[in-house]
This record gives sequence, C-alpha cells and structure tokens, in this order.
Amino acid sequence: MINLAWINDFKVGELQGGNSVTSELFIKKGRKLGYNIEEISHKDFSNHDLEKFDFFILNNINMFQADDIWKIINEKEFMKLEHDYCFCQYRNGNCPGCKIKCEPADIFKELFANSKLNMFFSPLQLSIFKKFFGQTMRDAIVIPAPIERGKWYPDKIKQQKNSYLYAGALMSHKGIHQILDFADTLKKGEVFHFAGRAYDKKVLERIKKDYVYLGVIPHNEMPALLRKYENFVINPQMPESFGLSVIEAMMSGCNIIKFQKSHETGLESYGLSPGKMIDLCLEAPDNFWEEVKRVLPIKEMKL
Repeated sequence: MINLAWINDFKVGELQGGNSVTSELFIKKGRKLGYNIEEISHKDFSNHDLEKFDFFILNNINMFQADDIWKIINEKEFMKLEHDYCFCQYRNGNCPGCKIKCEPADIFKELFANSKLNMFFSPLQLSIFKKFFGQTMRDAIVIPAPIERGKWYPDKIKQQKNSYLYAGALMSHKGIHQILDFADTLKKGEVFHFAGRAYDKKVLERIKKDYVYLGVIPHNEMPALLRKYENFVINPQMPESFGLSVIEAMMSGCNIIKFQKSHETGLESYGLSPGKMIDLCLEAPDNFWEEVKRVLPIKEMKL
C-alpha cells in the first residue's frame, strides 16, 4: 500500500470552507482507491515520522514553519495542489489592484520548481501564477473543485419565488457592501437572507436591522438551504480561484446573480456551459487521482 501525507494548514472538519470540502472529497476517493492517506496539519507536523510516507501532497501551507516546508522541498517527493494564492501575503491574487508590487519568496519558487506536479483549480488561477513563476508553470494542470454526486438538486416545491440568498464570509472582499445596497432596492414581497461568518460588526448590524441573518450554516446543511431560494447572489472583489458555492447553487436550482463590476471566478474562466462544468466537477475526484498516479514514485499498484 502506498502511504501518502496530505499536508494542509488544517485537517478536514477543523475549519469550514472550500478547502475542507475539496480535501474531504479527494481524500475519500483516494482511500476508496486503496491509498493510505494521513492528514498532517501545521499543529502536529513534528509528531509524524516523515520517513514512512512515499509521497507528499501539499495543499495550503502558509501556517507551517518554513523549516518544515524546506525539509519536504529538499528531501521528499511531492506535488502541490493550490487552493488560493499562497505566494501573496494577502492570499487573494488581486495583484493589479495591489499597491505592493511583490516578488514571490524563494521558498515558493523552490516549492513549485521542485514539485512533481503543480495543480490548480482553474485557468484563471493558473494564469495569475504564471505571471509570477513563468516557465515553472509550463507543465501545470487545472482541475475543477470536486462536488459530491447526488447531494445537490433542485426542489421547485420548496423554492420560494422572489427570494435571494447570500452565503459566504460577510467581508468586503466578497462585495458584501454592494450586495446590501442591492438588497435595499428590492420591492415589497421580495426577501433577502444572509448566511456566513460575520467579520464586520457594522455589516452584521445592518443585516439584522433590515434582513434575516441565518448565522454560520454547516456545509452539510447547505443543500437543503439552497433549495429554498430562487436566486443566489455573489459579488467577488478578488479573482476567486474557483467558486464552488456557485456550482452548488446552480445544481440546487438557483439563478446566479453576479454584479457587473465583480471579479471573474475561476469556474467562468473555463468558458464552458453550466452542464459541462458540473460534469467536470463531478468527475474531478477521479481525474485528480489519475494525475497523482502519473507522478507517484511507485508505479506498480494493485488497486
């Protein structure tokens, strides 16, 4: 059996978000294929015997000690699955609008140069990395974020007409202020509900004053929630590496409302119809492991 180390800032379930969702689905599929996969977070890296692992899959690594990552770079065989924009101190990839003109740190240059495979979630995300890492990314590939088959589907009986939902972090980089301005223009009888972690007290107060705040909704409750709404609203103010919540909403029967001045999402950069994009997301776990198998140091496997 091949032993794989899944290196990530947090283990699945420790922190809600797209990283946890994608990691869970990829790991689940890998274990089903027969791989022995052990999760290692920044909190317990020193407790593991790295010698027992045949290969390392690096995800988000910004919370790890630099020496730990250098050890993997210099001594181990590994690949990099990039969830956002690790080289950027703001982790947002919004480089054209940034006042700081940065140069990636040496650790990131060596990380991508020595990786057996660099994988990204969208052409948009990869294009941003190519601007900073050039020919290092010539063999990089894109694969969309995975989605679980059978979990997301519409229910026209439960869906409320003239209803709107925003679900995500209540932060400025998500365009929450403009979304609230839009909500203020709705006609009588139209409803707007908000879900997600609040980081701005004034934003939360404004929501609670005029609208319904649902709080932080666990991801396993999102399918039932999305089926209640006719419209799902997004307004990213940074280039999203993919946009998994949009796919989930589409599969749940929601119309997607995206403002004209929003940034592009990674899923849009594929240039595919919603149906074809959904198919790619459903196939992503299989395609992910096909690519991993191609670069594993141990070629002969009985799965």
